[in-house]
Amino acid sequence: MSSASLREDPHHSESSDISSSHEREHTPSWEPRNLCVALESASRRASLHERQIKEFESKLTLELSNSRAIENLLHEMSHSIRQTSERAHFASSTTVPHIESSLEEDLAILNELEEQLPEVGSQIRDIRHVYDRGREKARDLMASLEWLNTPISQRLRAIIFTPNAPVSKKWKVAVVSLPPFVRLITAPAHISCPIISGRCSLSSSAHACGSHGSPSAAPSALTDNDWSGASAS
Repeated sequence: MSSASLREDPHHSESSDISSSHEREHTPSWEPRNLCVALESASRRASLHERQIKEFESKLTLELSNSRAIENLLHEMSHSIRQTSERAHFASSTTVPHIESSLEEDLAILNELEEQLPEVGSQIRDIRHVYDRGREKARDLMASLEWLNTPISQRLRAIIFTPNAPVSKKWKVAVVSLPPFVRLITAPAHISCPIISGRCSLSSSAHACGSHGSPSAAPSALTDNDWSGASAS
């Protein structure tokens, strides 16, 4: 056995030398140049990580501010939605029934007015008819008043010479058939006779209207009341 072991020793020594040489090849050699390169790469990676961390911090700050703003907006919206819901609930519980009752009352009033509308229309027509009659009556009264305020001489001229005097045909024929009236109307304006003013009696007219006449020949006087009665008739 000793001889066999002695034979194997050279091979064992050779294999051990080969393995040790391989270990020396794979073992890193820490030279100064490699160390500087490693430090530079590590510093570059550290600076890169630092920049990334700063960018992440800025993005995180921006996102946090946006999230706070969104949170505030959501809070305001929730508050406004809550108020709107409360108002809607109040309106549905109080305002809507009140509006419905008001509409029902208005509809009832409109129905009553619709029923009363024909009667009101007839009343309006009656009022219009009465108003028209009153206006015509007022126009007639104004014409009568103007006729009464007209002097008697102008009345006589209008009765005799115009067809639109407001007297009846009977009075017009009676006045036209009296020649003394025509003479008095055509007389000069400075000659006054009590018969024209309508205030003379039979004897006074006979005394005032000339020395040639007699009481039996003088015509009877016409007063203002007679002319007003003539215009009314």
